Amino acid sequence: MLYEESIWVGKTILKLNNEIKTLLNLGSSSLVIRTEVQPHMEKFVFSPIREGGIKVVHTDIQNISGVDIVGDFTDTIFVNELKQNKYDAILCSNLFEHLTELNTIVNAINLIVPQNGYLILTVPFHYPYHLDPIDTKYRPRISELQKLFPDFKYVDGNEIEAQRVVIENNKNYFEQNYFEQMKHSPKLFVKLIIRCFFPFYKPKVWFYTVSDLFFMFRPFKVSCLLMIKK
Repeated sequence: MLYEESIWVGKTILKLNNEIKTLLNLGSSSLVIRTEVQPHMEKFVFSPIREGGIKVVHTDIQNISGVDIVGDFTDTIFVNELKQNKYDAILCSNLFEHLTELNTIVNAINLIVPQNGYLILTVPFHYPYHLDPIDTKYRPRISELQKLFPDFKYVDGNEIEAQRVVIENNKNYFEQNYFEQMKHSPKLFVKLIIRCFFPFYKPKVWFYTVSDLFFMFRPFKVSCLLMIKK
């Protein structure tokens, strides 16, 4: 989660603290990611909403520290179990670009969110190719995300310019675009230059990697969306 993105998510959820008592964080990753690698997530999202009286349940396919419920969102049995827990809202952040079965996850979200429940959704709009472990290069606008959820009504949304935060030696470095990311990591720049000379090795990966270089000065952006199921 990028810095300004986390601020938007936290403020958006807190505005609903009279309506949301339980929130499911879908694809939560680990406690280390949320508190040490990207501590702004804890600072602006999870700490404030817990203090606001909202119970947060973290779920992920990986059995790692900080995950409350482990399971596969493509498993209908697991999805039905989550539905029975009756969460008031789902937070799904930076997950869609890593899915080969996007429609399956969309259907799962539709099933889990109850009537008058909320979906807080963020997906990179302009961000370089990043394998984690895959990247489908899905970079939707707000309008594209809305079309995935016809049973939901738009409440709020924005395509936010946001910075990537890197912590080294107890210092925070803010990167606004791909150029600054490469500037801060010379090894990454060298790898990208070398990769340019091997287009026949995994050509799709090569294309995505090289194409990002043409937009290296464009600010990072995230599509952020709040919807209610009606």
